[in-house]
Amino acid sequence: MDTPFFAKMNQPMRGIVGTIMTLVIGALLMVIPLYVWKPWGVNAQLAPVGLGDLDNVVQLGQFLGCGLFAWMFGWTFHLGNWPFQKTSQPIQGLLVGIAALVGTYVTYYIMHFVLKWDAHIFNIMVLWLMWVFILGPWGGMPLAVAYEQKQPICGIVSMITAFGLALLVWWLVPEEFMGYAPGFPFVWFLISTVFGLILNNWPFATVKQPQQLIILVGFLSFFSFLTVWIMMEYGMPFFPTLAAHKAGGLPDLSAGTFTVLWLFVILVPVGLFQFWPFHNMPNVIRGLIYFVVTLIISILIWQWILAAEPAAPVPAVAPVVHFRWVFLALDWLLALFVGWAIVWCNCGLFMAPPPGGAPPAH
Repeated sequence: MDTPFFAKMNQPMRGIVGTIMTLVIGALLMVIPLYVWKPWGVNAQLAPVGLGDLDNVVQLGQFLGCGLFAWMFGWTFHLGNWPFQKTSQPIQGLLVGIAALVGTYVTYYIMHFVLKWDAHIFNIMVLWLMWVFILGPWGGMPLAVAYEQKQPICGIVSMITAFGLALLVWWLVPEEFMGYAPGFPFVWFLISTVFGLILNNWPFATVKQPQQLIILVGFLSFFSFLTVWIMMEYGMPFFPTLAAHKAGGLPDLSAGTFTVLWLFVILVPVGLFQFWPFHNMPNVIRGLIYFVVTLIISILIWQWILAAEPAAPVPAVAPVVHFRWVFLALDWLLALFVGWAIVWCNCGLFMAPPPGGAPPAH
């Protein structure tokens, strides 16, 4: 990959530019399809009560969750941004993002129109993302080592292998466990961000592979279950959404949406600003402070989102209004997450030196 232009900037300018890019990309991903293009049309049945855009809200969320993150992270980690690797940044990253969108559309077309697996899109795609990371940075890039980084064969084999393992796990794990839509699986990404970015892989950063991968997967599983249990105790269950969906009702996506919200609140100060201005604090103490502060901020934003929910025009559509409002919030958060991933991963901000550090020699 080309040396990122972010390496030439110091904090906080690096984080400010990255944040602006994130917001612009996320806004474009929302405004164009939802308010301009409207590719899924208008729901004529719900239009009289002001809910005609429901199909667009739901399908846009399905599209954004249909492998886009696996495509973006996989294109950088496994394909090395091939065939755009000789293009200068940030154009290189933006081209990878566009290519990932094309790949996502193909994936979405197959899942939605051919297989009609709408209820499984999030689960399978999030599992694909997990295996992209397991076969990538978490596991020491074993396939990249085996193929000596030869592209595109290395990336193609890695992405197919990751997708195949995702299908296998999805097939073996009971449906009741997986939940519905953005249910349980996305919690592991939140936990991986806590350990990987906030705590810099503490307390297993010095452990070699494959032992580090084993510990990481165990930690992610344990703390994911713990997080799910805590959220259930506070009235935000993941699992009952499947029962509601099977009964023909509307699933409550609050738990999954809050998870993505907290994830994004973490990723901006930690990923884009690299802990600035507290980057010189001891790792664990700094990480715990960021963990608590981002959780409090996320709770406050979540309460604001719920308070801003529009009133139902008639009581009969109140559940639909709530479902649409939470799903719309989820759409915005996923779109912003896409913007962040393009900036941090594809445009190479993760390669930039820490605040005050020297830029890379190459």
